[in-house]
Amino acid sequence: VQARGIVLDEVVSARTFHIATALVRQGVGLTVVDNFTAQASLAPGLSMRPLANPLRFDVHAMYLHDRPPTALATTFLKALARKVEAISS
Repeated sequence: VQARGIVLDEVVSARTFHIATALVRQGVGLTVVDNFTAQASLAPGLSMRPLANPLRFDVHAMYLHDRPPTALATTFLKALARKVEAISS
């Protein structure tokens, strides 16, 4: 947004998607959220639209330093990484 010289007239901002989507439901404005959040937050009277240029972001797995993922979790993370890579390509 800043790189394109767009100035936002921000009246209110939210740190969590729960608050952001609640504000939209109350007619306060709009929010930008990921596809999963948008679909889960849809309610009568709301609609969602994809952005013209999809956003790219990193995906990370978190776990306790002294408790690495189990073999099953590691298998899942590898499968997830393959899926994310396929979607991103």
